[in-house]
Amino acid sequence: MDTKPRHPQIGLILIEDDIIQDVILTDSTSFLKLQEKYQEWALQDYSDLYISPGIIDINTRLEWDTYDKLTLEAVKGGVTLIYAELGYYNPSTEWENLYCDLAHVKVVDETTRFDLLDNNISALKGYLFPPASTIKSISNLEYVLGAAQRCGLPLMIDPTMPDPRMLYMASPLRLEKLEERYNTDVISSGSTVFAAAFPESMDKSSSEDHSIESLSSSQEDSDEDNGQPIKSISLQASEIKNLIFHKRSISDEKKENHIQERFATGIVINEEEEKLESTPKPQVSGRSRKSSYDIYSDLDVRIKASQNNIEDLCLAEKSTYSFAGQTSFLSVDIPKKSSSLSSISIQVESPQLQLISERCETEGTLPHRRRNIRPMPIQIKANAKPDVSKDYNYYLANCPEHWEICGVEKVLENVKSSSKIHFSNLSSAAAINRVRQFRHKCQNLTCEIAAVQLFFYSSMIKIADTRFKNSPPIRNHGNCNLLWDLLKMKGIDCICSQHASLAPASKLCGNFQQSFSGISSIGCTLASIWQMLNIPVNHHDQLEHYIVRLAKWLSLYPAKIMGIDNKRGKIDKGRYADLIVWDPRKKHIINQGYCYYMTCPLVTADLLGKIHKVYVRGRLAYDLDDLNSPYSVGFEVVR
Repeated sequence: MDTKPRHPQIGLILIEDDIIQDVILTDSTSFLKLQEKYQEWALQDYSDLYISPGIIDINTRLEWDTYDKLTLEAVKGGVTLIYAELGYYNPSTEWENLYCDLAHVKVVDETTRFDLLDNNISALKGYLFPPASTIKSISNLEYVLGAAQRCGLPLMIDPTMPDPRMLYMASPLRLEKLEERYNTDVISSGSTVFAAAFPESMDKSSSEDHSIESLSSSQEDSDEDNGQPIKSISLQASEIKNLIFHKRSISDEKKENHIQERFATGIVINEEEEKLESTPKPQVSGRSRKSSYDIYSDLDVRIKASQNNIEDLCLAEKSTYSFAGQTSFLSVDIPKKSSSLSSISIQVESPQLQLISERCETEGTLPHRRRNIRPMPIQIKANAKPDVSKDYNYYLANCPEHWEICGVEKVLENVKSSSKIHFSNLSSAAAINRVRQFRHKCQNLTCEIAAVQLFFYSSMIKIADTRFKNSPPIRNHGNCNLLWDLLKMKGIDCICSQHASLAPASKLCGNFQQSFSGISSIGCTLASIWQMLNIPVNHHDQLEHYIVRLAKWLSLYPAKIMGIDNKRGKIDKGRYADLIVWDPRKKHIINQGYCYYMTCPLVTADLLGKIHKVYVRGRLAYDLDDLNSPYSVGFEVVR
């Protein structure tokens, strides 16, 4: 059997109790022949469908939700195992029926007794900054990393590290208690200062492999002591040119264009290309090349360039000052020229004017004198001053990617070669790329991306649509494209939902400063990612190749990160029979039967890939054709 197939293969999956007893590959497509050959097994015919391993969602949060509803919608979307963290605002630990397996995630800090953890804890999670008043952040990172490694549980780190002085700009009620948040009035105009305009000080003296060139300014200690905002440095024109433009040869530009065309057309990157290292190019016509150029160096260059992009800040400023309107001059009608003005005498005061006069006399015309006409008043077409608290661009500008980069850098300063850390809740391509580059020093660094970060970008979010408010935020289109490149080039290990269902009353308020942070998206990961993957697909082999890669992103790699790949994440002998039977060609949309229909931003989106059946540990948990489905399959603690 091919241990690393690049395309789906025809075969039989023999299941006994919870376990896959054998996987038999066959060239026969006749179900009747296979049924005669394996009469002792009750074979099911799925020859027109595809079978993938069950999805493992390693990042969900329980808020205004129950385990019953969470697992119900998860299994409909092909999820067979959920790693769930208790909510920030309304944690719940009760359940009656569970429709897929569930694993508990515990938030830890330096005060946690790691030697007294409950046996039902499957993973740990730490925050560098408290996302809510009920969560305590890590102050002694080195101790927590060592303690988590000794207890043998996987550790997930949320590296977002905002500047507390600037956090008010993003959401003044972010750390307020629930009852106080409801009773607090926020000024409708909001703040007119953008956190992205004052990036915090970052270390520029980094090692040679550091690809993130920070564009933040330094600040004197006296300013920090006085609590004054960090001011940005005005750059000279020559400095700006050096920041934005990268000097490259014509051949390098051609290669960059070629690589971008490959991604635009959806050409498959082979397994060998994914592991491509920098290799010297052969010499041609006696000309030697000074340096090599590969897909990873191209990615680094484009991510560096994205650091110079101030698109989010500019859009936020435009929203803030759009009420000022625009100016326009009315056109002034000037009388037409006289047909014959040769009789008028002109006093010539200079040789130049004399030449003009002589020319005008021959042509029968005179030059126009400046008429003493007062211009019409300026008309200002002013619009109503917008509420910046309802504009997503303003919220995004107040959640700069420097917050993620600083947190990642802080974690990397404390890791050892044997450390095993998983970065969660990242949206910045620059921060993720830093993790990718550091893997040559620590092989066990992994990171994830939420499906909504790959499906949406900031310009798609309408005014006051607070369903999209999330931490980390959904960033601009350029960042989204870089995230896809990182995913295809193994810079991102897995895809999760980052689901957090919030009460519609607190989520759909239309104010990005007051709204709670979290996106309802459980069960939508497979269909949304498959929809995006099929946009550039142009032939059948490429489509089937991505089915295999999708199974790795959603199942195999999450299982490896959580240390359970010996039991789950792959269709193989000896593993749990967690299976999805689905049709990748079937289009659909989310209907009102979805439990999170009101708060899910994917409800109006076109999705691809319809799930017909889901098996959890060999037992049928969901059947599209059965009105009584899903079925409760019990609960298992994964550790």
